[in-house]
Amino acid sequence: VGVSDGSVHHHEALLRFKKADVSPFEFIKFCEGTGLIMDCDRVVTETVAHQIIALQSRGETRSVAINLSARSLNSPAFQTFLERFLQEVPGLRGKILFEITESSKLDNIEATNRFIQAIRRRDFPVCMDDFGAGEAAFTYLKGLEVDYVKIDGSYIKDARVAERDKAFLRAMARLC
Repeated sequence: VGVSDGSVHHHEALLRFKKADVSPFEFIKFCEGTGLIMDCDRVVTETVAHQIIALQSRGETRSVAINLSARSLNSPAFQTFLERFLQEVPGLRGKILFEITESSKLDNIEATNRFIQAIRRRDFPVCMDDFGAGEAAFTYLKGLEVDYVKIDGSYIKDARVAERDKAFLRAMARLC
């Protein structure tokens, strides 16, 4: 939501389970640990894209953010899938925003940044998600050219009431 006017900037697709004893975070960590994350990210991307197309056919326009694991972004196979999918499915330009999560580490920041730039050139914005929550936040901020940075909620929580937190948040925002 836009801070200045309260308008909706985009929606975010989140993976949730109706009946499960595992949290979404635990499920993603499991998928990353077993190598299933690329399949998970592929299915989420395809599902969201088809939902956007269905909404467009009813005259609704929405932009939707999709989280992508760093493990998926490290994978040449996933990169090939995503490039082809975005090229072959019409009507998605500017409607999907990709968010890079910090739940796993990027192996090659330079190569990942080249891939991110290819996505951005096709009019798909890229965002760094939960900045400050992971160990590689500043490394990612320095090495990746993105359109948006979402600062982790733990830095925002007390910024309205605590001057120190407010100053810290302002410094982070200036850096981003």
